[in-house]
Amino acid sequence: MRKFNKFLLSALLSALLVVGNAAALLTPVQADDVDKYKQQYDALQKDLERTNADLKKEQANVSSAEKLLAKLNEQMDLEQAQQKILVQKAQALAARVADAETRVKELSAKVDKTKQQVGETQQERFAKQAQIEQTTEQLRGRLRANYMAGSTNWLEVLFQADSLEAYLTRSELFDRIAAKDKSLIETFRSDADMLKNLEKNLIAAQESLVIEQSEADTAKRLLQTEQKAAQENLAQQRAKEAELQKNIADKEAQIKKLNENSAAFADAQRRYIAQMDAVDAELQKAIEEQRKAKEQAAAPTQPKPQNSPASNKPASSYGLIFPLHVGKGQYYISSGYGMRLHPIYKVNRLHSGVDIPMPTGTPVYAMAAGTVIFSRYGQGVGYCVVIDHGDSLYTRYAHSSQLLVSEGEYVQQDQKIMLVGNSGDSSGAHLHIEVLIGGIGQSDSVDPRKGYVPFP
Repeated sequence: MRKFNKFLLSALLSALLVVGNAAALLTPVQADDVDKYKQQYDALQKDLERTNADLKKEQANVSSAEKLLAKLNEQMDLEQAQQKILVQKAQALAARVADAETRVKELSAKVDKTKQQVGETQQERFAKQAQIEQTTEQLRGRLRANYMAGSTNWLEVLFQADSLEAYLTRSELFDRIAAKDKSLIETFRSDADMLKNLEKNLIAAQESLVIEQSEADTAKRLLQTEQKAAQENLAQQRAKEAELQKNIADKEAQIKKLNENSAAFADAQRRYIAQMDAVDAELQKAIEEQRKAKEQAAAPTQPKPQNSPASNKPASSYGLIFPLHVGKGQYYISSGYGMRLHPIYKVNRLHSGVDIPMPTGTPVYAMAAGTVIFSRYGQGVGYCVVIDHGDSLYTRYAHSSQLLVSEGEYVQQDQKIMLVGNSGDSSGAHLHIEVLIGGIGQSDSVDPRKGYVPFP
């Protein structure tokens, strides 16, 4: 209600100046006080409007930043899940590479051992071969000597025997020597053949191991290549996550700064409202002094307003009726009298009336007979009507879509004065009513439901 007091002031002054002799009694001091408070109020109102706009902008920025932060956090969750998969893959590849390296080392050791066995077998085979050649050469030498000497030597050897027994012994000895040489050669040849086969098998095993080692080494290199690619992907993922984390930190810092700005604007808003309350109180005092001066100086130009007996609606002890033609269960109160969080400014302040949601265009009726002292658009209250019922009793009706009475007009009780609307600082079509006693400032308001208005 505070926002339209500057308009209410103009309307009230206009109504007061209707009586010419009353205007003459308004002292320059009174007029200066009203102008001074009005200017202060206007300046504070402009500051408050700028602060409200800044606060709304900052709150919109906070909302936008918080939405973006939520998306960044969702993306971070996805990136961390992806990183977890990449880490598991890299670990699995590292284990496989380690197994492959172990396998290659084992095969390399087997190849080296087989090579050593092949070399040892070759050396043994070469030794056997040398023995074969030596024994064979000795046998050939004896045979060749016997042949060159002829059979006489054999006979001489045999005839030199002292007895037949010695002859037979020497003959058997020659046979044994020849048989032994032959057997030895066969043994050496058999050993050499065995060693040759062993060597052949070892060489085949060596070649197989070399092939297996090559394949294992190739598999290891492929795994290492895959591991390197996985590590690069993981590094890229971590860099991406780090960048995302930085963006999140920057956005959180931005939100913190925006919230600090919003808090500063909210503090400024509260200060302006408190200052406006103080100025408004002084303004209302000045207006009331002017009103009293007018009432004391001016002769009555019209009879004291009386409520119309034509209305059959029940009235309170204050002579007020309900301003809508609806019955019980056909309306509800969306916001009662008292402190609340303002739906537009988002600050705690006194709600000096009662809000009744109604469709746009619903007729509104005067709660009692009286003189209209305000009927125009006011900042915050929208299209508004204020009625002076006499005896310092006033009623206010706000947020209209159409005004049906004019300032200075005398209205009867239950006379149609306006239509419900959604003008001014309003979040939906509704009727806002106030009852004021002793003045028209916010501090003069009372709870309409405390016996002042008979709600159905």
